Amino acid sequence: MAGVLAGTYQPLGFGDEWGGSIPGLPAGTGLRVVNTFGNSNGDIYVPPQHGVFTVVESIQNSGRAAVTIEAVTVLRPDQTAVTAWPPTPAGQVLYLPGDGPRPASGRPVAGLSLRPGQSIVVGIPVRLRGACYVPNGWSGLSTFYAKERFAFFTHWVPIPVGTPLIFHEPEAGGPGMVCPGR
Repeated sequence: MAGVLAGTYQPLGFGDEWGGSIPGLPAGTGLRVVNTFGNSNGDIYVPPQHGVFTVVESIQNSGRAAVTIEAVTVLRPDQTAVTAWPPTPAGQVLYLPGDGPRPASGRPVAGLSLRPGQSIVVGIPVRLRGACYVPNGWSGLSTFYAKERFAFFTHWVPIPVGTPLIFHEPEAGGPGMVCPGR
């Protein structure tokens, strides 16, 4: 029974906090909330940019036992950075405590053990793939992933973002593409 529980125990989830910044990680340029019609919370539009920016989200352990976070990424577990379509990982993921005083800089999230009920804010550095984009073509990010370890088992857990991010669909360039800064 304990083996079955350990093999299926997935207490990590969204921690009800998103946005803002993490000291030591770069902010994006020109990000803004769009699509706020009706009762919609909208989306965060990320305009084309060449540099690295940070997706700030939160993770909470809602389980009854501590779990260790081995990794956090925007990639699906079956993806590689080569096949990723925006955004792609661009640096070490850092965290800040969800409660209490916050340190002057983030700390690496890999290896962090979360107690039951504990939450953290994570900064995931990413970059958009390609400087050109398809006019009126869109892509987005609505989920990030955490690799948790409990006992001798590990799992990738999908966690929804607080507000989805949307991007112009990136392309390498060519006829009909828009290439800012060229």
